Amino acid sequence: MESVSKPDSCADLVTSNNSIILTSNKDRVFLEIFRLLKPGGRFVISEIFATRNSEHLVENGQNLLIPLPHTLDPYTKFIDLIKTTGFNE
Repeated sequence: MESVSKPDSCADLVTSNNSIILTSNKDRVFLEIFRLLKPGGRFVISEIFATRNSEHLVENGQNLLIPLPHTLDPYTKFIDLIKTTGFNE
């Protein structure tokens, strides 16, 4: 995701389904998407976002709260990363 072996401006569309959340370098992923897209190209992502800025916990079968294996980012963080990368509406 962070380094795709394809030439610049080679894609009309880039899609991602709940995978950007798994990388620790989301900035690099969005830069790579921007690099791959042709002018006027589009990207579509589907991700799980946090609804608040706190550590997320889940309840296991013994009613104990345990942390999720990774932290969910708030929606606004993704939007900020996308804008910082150079994307616009």
